[in-house]
Amino acid sequence: MRRRVLLAGTALATAFILSDPVPAAAQATIIASAGPVNFTKNTDCLFLVTCLSVTTVNPFFSAPINLTNNGDLAATGPVAGTIFATTTFSPNSPINLTNNGDLAALALVAAGISTYTGGNGSSITITNTGDIATLGAGAAGIVGYTGGNRSRVKITNDGEIATAGARAAGIVGITGGNRSHVTVTNNGDVATLGFNAYGVYAYTYGPNSNIKVTNDGTITTRGLNAEGIYGYTLRRNSDITATNTGDISTRGFDAEGMYLSTYRQLSSITANNSGTIATSGFSAEGIRASTFGRKSDITITNDGDIQVRGALADGIFAYTGNVNSDITINSSGSVRAEGRLGYGIAALSTGPGSQITVNNSGELYGSTIGLFSYSATSTKINNSGDISAGSGLAIDTIGASSSISNSGLITGFVDLTNSSDTFTNMSGGEFNASGTSRFRDGSDLFVNQAGGTLRTADSAASESTRITGLERFQNKGLITLVDGKIGDSFTMSNTPGGTDLRFRGSGKSTLGVDAFLGGPGSKSDTLTVEGTTTGRTRLLVNNVNPGPGQLNRQGIPVVFVDGNVNAANFYLEKPIDAGFFDYDLVFTPTGSGRFDLKSHAGGGSHILPHVITATHEVFHQSTETWFDQSVDLRALLARGSVCDDISDPQERIRCQDIYDLVPAVWARGGGTWLNLDDNGTTKANGRTYRYDLGRTLDIWQVESGVDFGKENILSPDDMLVFGLLGGAVESSLEYAAIARSFQISTLEAGAYATYLRGGFFLDTLFKAFFGTVEPTAAVEYPETLDTQTYGLRMDSGYRFGGLKDGPFVEPLGTIAISWTHVDDFSHQGNAVDFGDDEQVRGRLGLRVGTSSQIWEGTTFEPFVTGSFWGVLSGEHSATLTSRGTDFVFTDKPDEVWGEVSGGVNFFNPEAQTAVFAKVDYIFADQTEGVSARGGMRLTW
Repeated sequence: MRRRVLLAGTALATAFILSDPVPAAAQATIIASAGPVNFTKNTDCLFLVTCLSVTTVNPFFSAPINLTNNGDLAATGPVAGTIFATTTFSPNSPINLTNNGDLAALALVAAGISTYTGGNGSSITITNTGDIATLGAGAAGIVGYTGGNRSRVKITNDGEIATAGARAAGIVGITGGNRSHVTVTNNGDVATLGFNAYGVYAYTYGPNSNIKVTNDGTITTRGLNAEGIYGYTLRRNSDITATNTGDISTRGFDAEGMYLSTYRQLSSITANNSGTIATSGFSAEGIRASTFGRKSDITITNDGDIQVRGALADGIFAYTGNVNSDITINSSGSVRAEGRLGYGIAALSTGPGSQITVNNSGELYGSTIGLFSYSATSTKINNSGDISAGSGLAIDTIGASSSISNSGLITGFVDLTNSSDTFTNMSGGEFNASGTSRFRDGSDLFVNQAGGTLRTADSAASESTRITGLERFQNKGLITLVDGKIGDSFTMSNTPGGTDLRFRGSGKSTLGVDAFLGGPGSKSDTLTVEGTTTGRTRLLVNNVNPGPGQLNRQGIPVVFVDGNVNAANFYLEKPIDAGFFDYDLVFTPTGSGRFDLKSHAGGGSHILPHVITATHEVFHQSTETWFDQSVDLRALLARGSVCDDISDPQERIRCQDIYDLVPAVWARGGGTWLNLDDNGTTKANGRTYRYDLGRTLDIWQVESGVDFGKENILSPDDMLVFGLLGGAVESSLEYAAIARSFQISTLEAGAYATYLRGGFFLDTLFKAFFGTVEPTAAVEYPETLDTQTYGLRMDSGYRFGGLKDGPFVEPLGTIAISWTHVDDFSHQGNAVDFGDDEQVRGRLGLRVGTSSQIWEGTTFEPFVTGSFWGVLSGEHSATLTSRGTDFVFTDKPDEVWGEVSGGVNFFNPEAQTAVFAKVDYIFADQTEGVSARGGMRLTW
């Protein structure tokens, strides 16, 4: 039912198909010619052996084939293929084949497209846009094979290819002659299944014959020794370049995403991946590249994701086996190898002059080793990404010297060569070390630059981290054991147990530790230097004690140095504030040296008596508000001077009613802001510690009362005004240089009396405070302390100038006494006893002013006051007891201070009101402040 047409003739003969009456569904085309063939097939075919076969045979002249298929073809049989094209002996006889149809082949040996040229200058170009499916031994989707010199293979696939069977391959390109390159570009989906399954197979066995594979599609292979992209050159000067931007997935024993190998000299490999490569199976590898000839470099660049899983799995494997053959691996993507003996990157160069360079800026992980290198020349590792391993062995180098430059994160430990090795932790880099890092033999150096971090503890459990085999450690950055838990240790040594390591701290050299700052027996993380130390290293301490420190003269060991050391090698910038006690770093010579954290009474203890002083000050400042309102009463005594001069009895009675003083209610408010300078000194550990105890005391008060009165007490022209008052006072005591503050909240109640006769006055006040002291940012105290203060104040003077309009002068005298109590307490190993010391203060002052009628019925009375105050008794103390030792601290306020005030009173008897406002300026040797008060009085 088929018709075969064969035209044979001269080299210029052209084959063509005669009219064929066979139905398209069963039509096969077989062409043999001695001349060129240009043929286009547009019909479908279903045939037992082949659907389209074109062969030209001419050993003397060119007989190219130009073939296009637009039909759907299917074939089956012992050896079956849908399209075959061959120029067996013809020189300069290329094959140009384009397939746009769907192809299917089922046979013992099956191929979708199979092409071969045997003559020199006979290249193959295949372009496929159709779908291809083959099943059988050696099943292939597209095959291009040339045997002559200068005979290239170029395959471009945009269709879908599926093959299954032993040695199944999606795309195959093979050349055997000189200068016969293979180029494969795949943009479609390729799936293969079977023993030795290949997605893309490219092989040249002639010299000067390169391979270039570009994949932007999806390649999936399954089976024993499954390869996504396979490239191999056998002869000299034959490079391989493979670029993947698509997805490659392989599974099976010895499966690889890319397998690239060159065998002779001057044959380099360049592999680029920006897609996703996933392989699984025993000895699975993401990218494998090997060269065996001299001057045959390997360059692998990964910007994508490589995931491999299985025993002996490698994310990237590179090997050069001859001289002057470098390996360069650049990875900015993710490389993960999981499974027993899984390596993220493994690089080996056995020839002299063959350097290894790994530049990692992505994520690199291996279940056994993150990065492994063996070089007979040198290894250089530049990391700005993450390197880690499931076993903890982040980097393992063998052979000649290695250098590591880290500006990213390396987690785990390193095992370096028996040659001279250098580890440079650069600015921004972190070596999160655990276990034991071995530098082995050679002259080895670890440099932790400024901005670099060597972290040797990073878990909840106590860790012991070591570096051995190290001759020199130069630190300008941070070494930290801080993980929120004490008991971690870091030991650096050359020979363990020896003293032949040299540690030098310079620049910003810093050591960070966790420490429980408590009493004797407390512990810290520790650094041990089995060698000598020079330079200076600052200590940073993370105090994990949530409570206050205690007296600890025994000390908490932090640093041990087994060789030569001096006290200046490790230091604290300033003692650590842990409540009442500060901890400082103290050097103890022990034949070598040890640095301990020892405590002494700190600034937090020196401020204890200030709490007492502050309660006294709050009390006395609050009495000023009451004193100011008593001034109103003196001015209102003008009734006696003004009304008595009125001759009309009716007017005099009316005047007396207007100027009636009582009963009355009043309300006042005020604020005081004080800055107090102070300092304290502690001598301990052979040192003198000085503390800035400067603080601010702010006081806000509201107060009100009710006045009653009685005339003619001792004489016909005197008066006694008495009353009751109450109010609330809020105060804050805050320190500038010490992280402490206190809120003092009180309620007040009192009684008072004012005796008036002519220009003479005597004011008396008794008042009581009941409140709490609430420390903030102070772990050494309980949450609140109760406080009570009682006091008495008496003011007396005489108003010269009378109570009529015009100027006046008032000499003033004051005596005030207060008693205060703050609750004693015991808290987490420390006890505090506040002294119940009284405070007595007195004043001599002068008040001058004038009275005038600014409008009818309203008196305006501005005034200024100058006062000289003094403390007659008032040194306050508190006793701190810790570990059986008492510390007594005292505070003595300024003995004398001055006060200048300016204010104004407005009196309107007809409206039965008085309004008051005043500002004070307070100054002394260690005190400066201002206060402002105002209020009104209403008579009914």
